[in-house]
Amino acid sequence: MTFTNANNFVVNKANFNDVGGDQNNIYNNYGQGYSSDLERKLKPVEREGRFPHPCMEGTRQDIFSEIGTWLNDTRPETPNIMWIDSAPGAGKSAIASSLVSKLKQKGTLGAYFFFRRGDENLSKPTAVWNTIAYDLACYDNGIKHTIQKYVRQPAFNPYDIEFNFKGLIQAPLTKYLSMAGALRKKIPVIVIDALDECDFYGVGTARYHQQLANTLVKWSNPENKNMKKMKLIFTSRNIRLPSEFMNIQLCYHIKLETGDDTSTSTNKDIEKYFQMRFQDMVLKPKHWPTKHDI
Repeated sequence: MTFTNANNFVVNKANFNDVGGDQNNIYNNYGQGYSSDLERKLKPVEREGRFPHPCMEGTRQDIFSEIGTWLNDTRPETPNIMWIDSAPGAGKSAIASSLVSKLKQKGTLGAYFFFRRGDENLSKPTAVWNTIAYDLACYDNGIKHTIQKYVRQPAFNPYDIEFNFKGLIQAPLTKYLSMAGALRKKIPVIVIDALDECDFYGVGTARYHQQLANTLVKWSNPENKNMKKMKLIFTSRNIRLPSEFMNIQLCYHIKLETGDDTSTSTNKDIEKYFQMRFQDMVLKPKHWPTKHDI
């Protein structure tokens, strides 16, 4: 393979296939090499292949309807942060996964972050706002320009959670929101899943966890009222959450019930799930399992 008259370029961790013709195959190792100065500064975590399974088609319609009503509620007194709460295994991550897809289809997904316990990158409190800022920069060029100016400061520290929340999130979004109405731009939504899986016990991470919690409180009660238009949805068990999230004026709370407390709608979703899964698992007559079998 030859590169005639090539000069002044750097290739890091790349693969090239020489097919002997005009075809060029380029493989980008996302997360190993950085494709831009902004990516190098923010170090967003790689999320490809680490996405939770979404809800089965046609299920959880009552929850998505409630979320949709809240997202469309623009009254000043409406909380701008939603907490979806449940015991483990009740479907919080599946709902968040489906929600990301639905928002992406509507063009209103600003950013997302899915925590995962035991994953070195996806459990770090310091990775959240940096990754979300990178997503927002990809969402809008105006936001990107503001973030680029911020990270080019000599004093920029990617691990300063509270300071970066102001510079990477609040400032760019406040500027964006001040012009969104006049330019008829859509207001992006942020989704954070499994906040309770954020690393709390690692060396020094308790302090970072508290700083992250403080920024979420600031989101729910911002100094700049333009930020009240920005909606953030997070899922978590009720573990180590700030007491402010118990205040219905600051946080819209959805509790996914389990056991004997499940709603009729949820029971129907469970029934549908078993029907589909049993049909996938075994070769049975077309209409098996019947309602009586379940």
